[in-house]
Amino acid sequence: MPGHERYEHLTTIDIEPAGDRTNLLMTVDPLHDETRTRQHRAHRGNELDNLEAAISRRTM
Repeated sequence: MPGHERYEHLTTIDIEPAGDRTNLLMTVDPLHDETRTRQHRAHRGNELDNLEAAISRRTM
């Protein structure tokens, strides 16, 4: 990120079976400001939506 020193940023993913489904919980540490944190969380949400769509296409 221009203008900011490098820093560690943790994302954890918990995956649990739930019958014929799977529950996934993604926890994202905050970034250096709230705007970037919201954008990053939205991006991760989009990634999960894309994963869900890809899995749905394979199971049809």
